[in-house]
Amino acid sequence: MNPFRDRRPEEAAAQLIADLRTDRCEEILRELHSDGDRICPVVHDEIKPSLIWREDGNTKRVLVYDLPKSKSRLWITSTRDEGGFVVSGVTLIR
Repeated sequence: MNPFRDRRPEEAAAQLIADLRTDRCEEILRELHSDGDRICPVVHDEIKPSLIWREDGNTKRVLVYDLPKSKSRLWITSTRDEGGFVVSGVTLIR
């Protein structure tokens, strides 16, 4: 990955992952119209998700994180906002 890339989408994703490890996980995912019943247990038990792929569009970023413990991928979509990037979707692929 480009070492000079804009890391704001990664910072937003890291904050989301940290928030998903709390007891607010299902509430957060409900707001994003994502499946909390599937995602929360997997993210909560994961030790160290790692960014493995990134796609940059004009106003949208897609980040894919490897979750090795569950052998899953967490796809986080963020969109550009006035203050930076805001997470707009989360999907878990097993």
